Amino acid sequence: MATLLSQMSPVSSRPDTPSCETYKIHQSSAYFSEEEMDSDVFIDFPDQLSHLEGMVRRLSGDLLKEKRDKVALLTEVLKLRISNQHLREESLCAVEQLHKISNILNTTPGE
Repeated sequence: MATLLSQMSPVSSRPDTPSCETYKIHQSSAYFSEEEMDSDVFIDFPDQLSHLEGMVRRLSGDLLKEKRDKVALLTEVLKLRISNQHLREESLCAVEQLHKISNILNTTPGE
């Protein structure tokens, strides 16, 4: 590990994390195969890890809020469906009453 750390050199920061420095490890053939030597290995600093942990906490909080909002919306949809069904029933009753009144008014005396 000490050998790897002594071989580290600074690499320019990525644009998405301007405040965090990143170091690239120069890989030695004594420790890595040729295939591994072609790949880039980065070590991130604890402040970047803290930043990512903070993002995960915020996203978890946002997800929890979204779930609560979804439950509230589903509850509201259910209330509206019940209200809609009640209004339909009232409408059907009103139509039936109108038909009865219409039939009574349209009948001629003596029938």
